[in-house]
Amino acid sequence: MATGDDNATHLEPTSEELAPFPTIAETIFANTVTMPPFWPDMPAVWFATLEAIFRNHQITREDTKYFFIVGQLDLKTATEVEDIIMEKPKEQPYLKLKQALISRFTETDMNKIRFRLETEKIDGRKPSLFLRRLKVLAGASFPEEELKNIWLKSIPPERRIYLFCRPMSLDEMGEAADKIYDIL
Repeated sequence: MATGDDNATHLEPTSEELAPFPTIAETIFANTVTMPPFWPDMPAVWFATLEAIFRNHQITREDTKYFFIVGQLDLKTATEVEDIIMEKPKEQPYLKLKQALISRFTETDMNKIRFRLETEKIDGRKPSLFLRRLKVLAGASFPEEELKNIWLKSIPPERRIYLFCRPMSLDEMGEAADKIYDIL
């Protein structure tokens, strides 16, 4: 005759069941530390801040860091890394989530330069001096044609029209714009 134990199903423990229990430091951390909300404009700085907090509280496990980060994300941010949240990486989940958040929220260097150039104002400077300032801000790798277009937008249309009378280099355009400003 079979006993009730013979009919019981024996399940294999899951990886979560096999994982070590949270450390005392992790338990205290979870119950006492308030972490800042995600900073979408400065994700790398946000992670540096959190890593200092983790270090001070002796939080070293990838899984623990991963789950704390996921818990800090608002809906908009979580949507950007939904793939990593919905399917937690088996290896280095915290590092992969960190890399994804930083790469998805950090503007490219070219976009940062473009924004800086487009927000720079001529403010009474001679056009050639303003052009030199834009060149310094842009650096050598920024496309000259794009720099030219940004610079030309700073020249009033009634003066800009004279710069297209003949083919000129960008520096020549700067000098010609100075002369146009002197005349008009």
